[in-house]
Formats: sequence, C-alpha cells, structure tokens
Amino acid sequence: MERDWTLLTTTEAAYQMGYSPRAIRRWIRKNKLPAMKGEFMINNSLCRYLIKVQDLNNFIEERKAEEYRLHLLWLENHYYSPQKEERIMQWKETRRYYRKGQ
Repeated sequence: MERDWTLLTTTEAAYQMGYSPRAIRRWIRKNKLPAMKGEFMINNSLCRYLIKVQDLNNFIEERKAEEYRLHLLWLENHYYSPQKEERIMQWKETRRYYRKGQ
C-alpha cells in the first residue's frame, strides 16, 4: 500500500525544513504551524501531530519573508540610510544651536 504524501509527521517536516522535530512541535504548540493533533500510528510508531504539506510550505514561505524583513531592518539600523543621515544632521544642527547660545 502506497503512503499518501499529503501529510507529514513532525520528524519528516523537520527533515524537510532543516530543523529539529522539537522546534516543529514548539511551533505547533504556539499555533504558528497548523497541524492535526491526535494519536496516529505511522510505520509502527506513535506520533501526536500530522502536518499537511501545503500548510508546511505556507509556513516556510512566511518564515522566509519574516527573516528577510528582519534582515532588512537590521541592515537599515546598522548601515547608512537617508533617514538616519537626516536625523544625524538634525541632531548636529540642534547641538550647534545650543552651543552658540552659551
């Protein structure tokens, strides 16, 4: 009997994502990754969660987008940006103004 590959165990999902099964279970418990909860017998072993492949793919895409957004935010805060340069110039002008008044 062929297995239906539309559902994955936490171990299979972890292998596909490159994370540990513990991380997958943590995301499921925090409701970040949708999964079916129950007691399922797969290959003579008991598993508590089954994850739809489509849900896993959606989660991976969301995670990539979030990591990209955080990376851009980090770059903006640590390297040059026009807004940052403008704030520095305003600060310098304010500083000069108060120095002249003394």
